[in-house]
Amino acid sequence: MGDPPLAKAQEFLRTHSSPADVRTYQNIVLVVTPSVTGLHQAEQQIAEWLAWEEIENSSQFKDLDSFQQKTVRERKRQSLKDAQTAVKNAYELVLYLEKDGSIQSKKITLGAQSLFATLMQESALRLFREQIDAEAMMPNGLYPVWPASDSHIRVADLVSAIGRDPRLPKLLSGRTVLNTIEDAVRRGVLAVRCVRTDQSEAWFWRSGIDVTDWGKNAEAWLPGQQH
Repeated sequence: MGDPPLAKAQEFLRTHSSPADVRTYQNIVLVVTPSVTGLHQAEQQIAEWLAWEEIENSSQFKDLDSFQQKTVRERKRQSLKDAQTAVKNAYELVLYLEKDGSIQSKKITLGAQSLFATLMQESALRLFREQIDAEAMMPNGLYPVWPASDSHIRVADLVSAIGRDPRLPKLLSGRTVLNTIEDAVRRGVLAVRCVRTDQSEAWFWRSGIDVTDWGKNAEAWLPGQQH
């Protein structure tokens, strides 16, 4: 017998291409897997749907009266809907990296919502979509991503650190960090130094950032400490 689904799911979160290739950015990965109970329920519902379909396709079906044929078709249609719902609801376990680096499993209930919408509502997952609090990432902030002794940090390093460090929130996209920095620059909380393709510099503070792909070659600076 192979490994149980939960062990395989944990292995996927921890490793990249092979057991020897440890995944670098584990903090950006969520694994949603079916539960054993959910799988059994889905199998039963699928079996019921297939049974009604077999009846409808059998040679005896034409010998049934119209009421019986209608009943078979209605039961098949309903059992298909129930099977589809059961398959969706079977995926009720989400594996994620906890703050201490351990893998935790949490049961979720999809209901009428999509999987994505359900995950976004789970506070334990610490998912951020648009932006986070810039002050929380700064030295001595809630999220220990900015070295306390540094007046500045590469924006790309902020993105990669969040993907590596389980103590930090989980981001749906690196764009979340860029949105956070842009907002902080407009509010005067941070300044940004960008290096253009011609190697010239541009500084931004209390304004928008109008350099293309600025996040690749930019540094975020604490106000008053730019040189």
